Amino acid sequence: MFYGQEYEKYIDIEILDDKADEKDETFTIEITKIHDHTFTFGVKRKTIVTIVSDDNMLKNVTNVRKLLGHYMKKMTPGQQTWKEQILNAVSVNAGDIANATLGDCLTHALAFPWKFAFAFIPPPSLLNGYPCFIIALVAIGFITAVVGDLASIFGCMVGIPDAVTAITLVALGTSLPDTFASKIAAENDNSADNAIGNVTGSNSVNVFLGLGLPWVIAAIYWAAKGQTFNVPAGDLGYR
Repeated sequence: MFYGQEYEKYIDIEILDDKADEKDETFTIEITKIHDHTFTFGVKRKTIVTIVSDDNMLKNVTNVRKLLGHYMKKMTPGQQTWKEQILNAVSVNAGDIANATLGDCLTHALAFPWKFAFAFIPPPSLLNGYPCFIIALVAIGFITAVVGDLASIFGCMVGIPDAVTAITLVALGTSLPDTFASKIAAENDNSADNAIGNVTGSNSVNVFLGLGLPWVIAAIYWAAKGQTFNVPAGDLGYR
């Protein structure tokens, strides 16, 4: 009465974990005899069982998690301290001297005074970055004033008017950092969006903040004195 019907039997196999690193293990299960003669064997009597060891996998996952956390912490902006900033400023190629080129050494020598001075700006991790932002703005204003004075002195020495000096030497000195920033953005981005955004944002800040803020302050100052803030128009011609 059992002909034409199929029955299944599940066999439980206990796997003992000895906590040791092992490779995958394979064994064979074969049914050779049944005690109930009312049943007969099917076509398949043998199967191969493979125990996949997860010891190495768990160890690899743990190592990947540790490395990912380590490198993500290094990549997170605002994690440097004053000590790390000063060490990076005085080191060639951020301390990787073995891979430093001659260009890295020359660039470090030329930029060392500025790198060392700006290393004392508070790190971004301090007070949510507000001291870093404010002092960096003051330092940028100071550098801009120094560049403008040096360009004016140079123009006076060679006989170039201040207006011409402003649109050549001063503009070049204050715009070169934006040029390098746009270059880096273009190299590290799949499109030119960041490079164009950097150029547009930089010029917007120069026009509306760098020019507009001093103009507003001067206008308020002279208005408080009851006078009009007048700026005579100039030209770019030589006299």
